[in-house]
Amino acid sequence: MRKRWPLVILLIVILLPVARLSSQNKSTRADDSRVKALEEKVHDQDLRIEGLEEKVKEMRETLDDVSSRFYSVESDIIWLKANVSNLDGDILLLQHSKRTLGR
Repeated sequence: MRKRWPLVILLIVILLPVARLSSQNKSTRADDSRVKALEEKVHDQDLRIEGLEEKVKEMRETLDDVSSRFYSVESDIIWLKANVSNLDGDILLLQHSKRTLGR
């Protein structure tokens, strides 16, 4: 029995690092799977960001188009006001001419 103790101690000394390596491998595999899951989440977020960037681009284009139309309509309103003012002046002249001719 005394002769077996050195052999048992030798086996423990040899197998202990192997057990540690096995434990580290399991831990490394778990870390690898966590890293892979995080990489997938990052990829999903990148795709989501790209989609949002595309929507922002579309909204900006729509806003530019609406803004352009607004300024066009505003320009038309200014032009129409000037025409109405000119017509008012023409009406006053015609009314004045009518009065002058009527006398």
